[in-house]
Amino acid sequence: MPRETIGLDPEELSAFLGAARWAVLVTGGGADPHPGGELVELALDGDRLVVWPSAGAQAAIDAEARVCVIVEEQPDYAGIKGALVHGVAVRLDDDRVAVPLDEVVSFDFARLRVNQLPSAPGS
Repeated sequence: MPRETIGLDPEELSAFLGAARWAVLVTGGGADPHPGGELVELALDGDRLVVWPSAGAQAAIDAEARVCVIVEEQPDYAGIKGALVHGVAVRLDDDRVAVPLDEVVSFDFARLRVNQLPSAPGS
């Protein structure tokens, strides 16, 4: 049986990211060898996401600009929708950085079919 395609097409992805206001920014730079994550405000700006990281996250980005921005909504399990945006963050000014939409993995669990056993005769 073929696998379902659960990724968002470009128009759906643009609408999903355009409606989002919050994301998790994951950074990997700085003195701590472990990735760090924080809640950030975001906005879609053409072909990039703009986020407002904390001073600590900005320092981590200055040390290693590769980041991941995680955007999701989850009204219930079947309704989980999200996008993982990987990229090199570019500082725009003192408060904001931009991440291009070059490497995106997206998903919409509502597209998964539920595999059900056939009903027994007479049930």
